[in-house]
Amino acid sequence: MPEAGEILKRLVFLLILMFIGIPSGLWILFETGALSNVRTVDNIKRPPSLTIYDKISKIGLVKPSSVKEQETIYNNKNISQDNQILIKQIKEEFLYSPSKLSYNLKDHTNFNPSMGQTNEIRKILGYQKNGFFVECGALDGETGSNTLVFEKKLGWSGLLIEGDPKNFQLLQKKNRKSWSINTCLSSKPYPNTVLFEQKFNVGKISNLSPSNSRKGYAKVHCLPLYSILRALGTTTVDYFSLSVQGLELQVLKTIPWDRVNIRTLSVEFTYGKKGQFSIVNYMLHKGYYVYSEVIHPDEIVKDFIFYRKDVVPKQSND
Repeated sequence: MPEAGEILKRLVFLLILMFIGIPSGLWILFETGALSNVRTVDNIKRPPSLTIYDKISKIGLVKPSSVKEQETIYNNKNISQDNQILIKQIKEEFLYSPSKLSYNLKDHTNFNPSMGQTNEIRKILGYQKNGFFVECGALDGETGSNTLVFEKKLGWSGLLIEGDPKNFQLLQKKNRKSWSINTCLSSKPYPNTVLFEQKFNVGKISNLSPSNSRKGYAKVHCLPLYSILRALGTTTVDYFSLSVQGLELQVLKTIPWDRVNIRTLSVEFTYGKKGQFSIVNYMLHKGYYVYSEVIHPDEIVKDFIFYRKDVVPKQSND
């Protein structure tokens, strides 16, 4: 039987509907979470692909000011990476909890679909257990994954970041045991919104205005890595895999290195020698050494492997 407080709460909701009208009343109930269909796991909301503001606007109940308010959060140079409202929004509206279901992989026998990056990281970290990874450009969570072997074989947890909504839907079906988020990593030290070109493993942020509507493109929020880590309650990353189709250096420059503990990285450098040298010089300045390069014969993969200078590789690469 409902408690007195719960009965009173329901009466208040009914009065809201009666006195201010159903559309406005529903808007308030959605805002307060009373009618939200957002699922929760371990007290962390697991939202659908749209944020709650987007959901309400789709059915015509949102006030224009709320949409405007959302845009001021996700397109605002004045929103810092440690802004508490932003961090709360990420935690409640964007992050998906690790799956508790059995893996649903296309190839259950291939524990390491990486194209060489994982082997190099394991040479540095050895068989470290219970680490934490971040993989940006996670695709479907299996194809070419640089983190699946750490999760399945060494008990790591982590964060899978995928900007393409179509890829993210595929990722969710794999039942990975890590957090996941359907956003891009921001190439600026603040959140912004972009138009994402959807082409599976070669999809990327376009130069088109996010106000455009075009087939094969999706409007996607981009969030700073540090803000996402703060929402997860951790700033330690044992392995950071970064593949963002040419924006790697810009993303790296958004990271407040004095406030995070990132031990190793694989960073794609497919797009020209200038970008290649710029990445190495920047990482050297931040205290990271190049351990090796991973280059696929047909050059579909070209990554630097970095380790922080205080990390002693388990296997020398001299």
